[in-house]
Amino acid sequence: DVPPPAAPARLSLAAPAPNPARRRTSVSYEIPSSAAGRPFTLDLYDMAGRRVRRLAQGSGTPGRYGAQWDLRDGRGDFVRSGLYLLVLEAAGERRSRRLVVLP
Repeated sequence: DVPPPAAPARLSLAAPAPNPARRRTSVSYEIPSSAAGRPFTLDLYDMAGRRVRRLAQGSGTPGRYGAQWDLRDGRGDFVRSGLYLLVLEAAGERRSRRLVVLP
């Protein structure tokens, strides 16, 4: 028997790829065992601090996950080119990464 993969030891958010993005981008993140059963969110913000879109949310099942973003906001409109911030929050911790959107 092959043992199941170990739960991540800490909250982590990988760099989005591609970055800069023109059509879509992907990001992977890890929810640690310390966040088990607790809510988490992965949100995208513009530089004015406005939430552009929620990319993921859940109840903190430990493991590695991925999310894709099609460069659209919560209303389905394409965002403007510029700098954005991906923010992962879980169990009182926060990780962030910058993302550049090109025309």
